[in-house]
Amino acid sequence: MRNYLILAVALLASFTPNVAAQSVADEVAVRTATEQRIAIWNAKDVKAYLALLDEDCEDWLGNPCAAGLRESGEFPATSKNARGRIYEEIGVQFITSDVAIHKYRAEWTGYLDADGKPLPPIKNLRGYPSDGPWR
Repeated sequence: MRNYLILAVALLASFTPNVAAQSVADEVAVRTATEQRIAIWNAKDVKAYLALLDEDCEDWLGNPCAAGLRESGEFPATSKNARGRIYEEIGVQFITSDVAIHKYRAEWTGYLDADGKPLPPIKNLRGYPSDGPWR
């Protein structure tokens, strides 16, 4: 379900005009922020990961972002070995001068089901919104 929501946002963003001409430096900063976010996820650095999120952050369904992380201070057992990587860069789209969506395809491996059995790799199209300063 979550993959479909991410895909829907990415598709909607692809029809939104690029309203703000941005510098190459801004595009690089948005891409770098995504790479840093994935590196923090891969390292399972809870403190650094939570620092990326606003206190009032909500997921696609309106639930508090990373509520379990804030409470427990550790990643769930089902994702402790999970790793992500970008395998296809699509681009950065600026919605306004300080809001951008980074679109890319990613692969996520190492997830476990509730019984601790490995799940197959997940490949998805992601559109990650960022608001400046790029983080």
